[in-house]
Amino acid sequence: MKKKGKSRSNPEVDKRQCYADGSYLRGLDLIRFVKQERGETVLLSFSRGKDSMAVWLYLRDHFNILPFYLYLIPGLSWEEESLNYYERFFNTHILRLPHPLFYQMLRNGEWQTPETVPVIRAMNLPAYDLSIIDNLIAIDCLGLDENTPESWPFCAMGIRQCDGLERRRLIQQMGVVGLGKKRRFFYPIWDWKIDQVGRIILDANLKLPIDYDLFGRTVVALNYRRLVKIRHRYPGDYQKILEWFPLAELEIFRYEKVSSVET
Repeated sequence: MKKKGKSRSNPEVDKRQCYADGSYLRGLDLIRFVKQERGETVLLSFSRGKDSMAVWLYLRDHFNILPFYLYLIPGLSWEEESLNYYERFFNTHILRLPHPLFYQMLRNGEWQTPETVPVIRAMNLPAYDLSIIDNLIAIDCLGLDENTPESWPFCAMGIRQCDGLERRRLIQQMGVVGLGKKRRFFYPIWDWKIDQVGRIILDANLKLPIDYDLFGRTVVALNYRRLVKIRHRYPGDYQKILEWFPLAELEIFRYEKVSSVET
């Protein structure tokens, strides 16, 4: 019988990230393993969400941290306000970079007019994923050799197995450390419960972003429930969204006029 608290790893997962019984490394054991593999510097995928905050607070005494934030729309006021707050709190700069979905939505012509589509296509925007972002940060910001990816740092991510079945399945299948050639990641708080996340944030007296009041969580999406609240609370940011996706108002029209969904 599997013991409570153990995590049965995928047979294809690199066993270096596992204990003798097959469960994944956790806590300080996981931190020591990452240090042995790639040294004292890690990237941090900082979504401004509670889990990425907890990761930053947890790791700041163990690593040199290079945080980055991936935006769906550049320069939204409430996102910038919270990023500025976290920069002051942690006394470090947070890189702002476009999320892969941003370019993907533009390339796909989502919420675009007939006039904007050929302009976007002429720009020949690149397709990229999170591993490309990690690699470019390692090369451009840390000055590491692009021909020696084995020296590039891991990227810390706020993924917890208790945060839903999808993430639990992800951890079971992929492990808690990405040791492959494509992306080097690790999940420092993968085994934490929500009370541990809340405790470390409260102890640090760190504020959550307004996203939790507006949307219930930090989300990368342009959907009705986000758009209608942004239009009401931040009309300037709503206009900024329409500059990039001019027909995004149709999402509100579709729900309120066609589907008769209440706001």
